[in-house]
Amino acid sequence: MNNPLVSVIMPAFNCAEFVGQAINSILAQEYKQVEIIVVDDGSTDETPGIALEYGAPVRLLRQERQGPSAARNAGISASRGKLVAFLDADDLWKPDKLAYQVPLFDDPETGMAYCNFDYIDENDGLIRTRLGRWYRGGIFTPMMKYGLAWTGTVVARKEIFEKTGLFDERMPTAEDWDMWVRISALCKVDYDIHTLASYRMRSGSLLGGIEFIEWMIYSLNKNFETYGRLAGMSYREYRRLLAHYYYRLGNGSLPASISRRHRAYLWRAIRTYPFHFKALRAYFWGLCAYWRGRKSEAIGLDYLNR
Repeated sequence: MNNPLVSVIMPAFNCAEFVGQAINSILAQEYKQVEIIVVDDGSTDETPGIALEYGAPVRLLRQERQGPSAARNAGISASRGKLVAFLDADDLWKPDKLAYQVPLFDDPETGMAYCNFDYIDENDGLIRTRLGRWYRGGIFTPMMKYGLAWTGTVVARKEIFEKTGLFDERMPTAEDWDMWVRISALCKVDYDIHTLASYRMRSGSLLGGIEFIEWMIYSLNKNFETYGRLAGMSYREYRRLLAHYYYRLGNGSLPASISRRHRAYLWRAIRTYPFHFKALRAYFWGLCAYWRGRKSEAIGLDYLNR
């Protein structure tokens, strides 16, 4: 592609403290063919005013509070670029992000690219670096299992959204993961080894909690027939992956115990895929804790995390 315009979609809700930094990190890109679309999702603070201060480099769209999926969808619909990228209003890009990622689309079969990123705190301090798993090409199954791509690292061809549809506005979380799964079923995905973005950890940040995994299960069930079959996923692989998510909900590592609720998730994992031996082991030790009348922490986590 010859210097394509990149439309950067930024959903924003009550993020006055950080939105200026996020916009500045886009304006500082070495790759200059960029438009910035800030979609204010019903903010009640100074977020839209700060975006307006930038003038022409930033287009501001405003809507009633509808959530990040609706905001990203509005931004995609209004975008003019051949490529679309995403950055939330409290996160950051490194200056060379697009310079590394845009050339990946010289391959006409590449529909999406992602990269490594940092976790930072509210004062921009580095917490740790998230390194990717180096998956490239037709990666539907690993995308389903591992997630792989964080939204702030993604660049995608705009035309791919005509095939996948837009973000699922019914999903309050994991909606971005759901989208990358659909894209990965239709085209090649590329990966850049560099660390090119920063995810800001704030109170309320979701990283693989119970609700997130439950919505991943929803996405898996929703997408298997349409996209999984298209990507060559077998029914056995689908059942095994579904059991993997039930196991994650039930193995005691999310809340630190193996309660009755967790045993129920483990039983669903076993019923879904009887050869999930980790689930069988976890369920057995959960029952031992129950039968002995002891708190599950006494047996569950210490044993399972060895």
